[in-house]
Amino acid sequence: MSAIGRLKREVKGAGPDRVKQLYGEVAEGYRAFLKREEALDQALTVKHPRYGELKTRPSDLVEHVANLGTYHRGHITAMLLRQQGHAGIPSNYVISLYKLQQEPG
Repeated sequence: MSAIGRLKREVKGAGPDRVKQLYGEVAEGYRAFLKREEALDQALTVKHPRYGELKTRPSDLVEHVANLGTYHRGHITAMLLRQQGHAGIPSNYVISLYKLQQEPG
């Protein structure tokens, strides 16, 4: 089973605390990758089962992951919070960085 398949299985039906824990594990995996990866701008070819081959760079894929996260945070805000009658929340990554900086520890 792929890592994505495993995570989908683990998240299904999980409560907020477990989802937060899984998110932390994925984030740590990205941190470890970025620390050990020395060639973020080196060309590589990625094979996708539906779209075929893509000639790209790891740095492009990192940017994709960051942008996709922002996109989905916007969806969560629109779908869940507003349907519950709550105002939206900022989903800008920089605001998240400010909040992390202000957390104790």
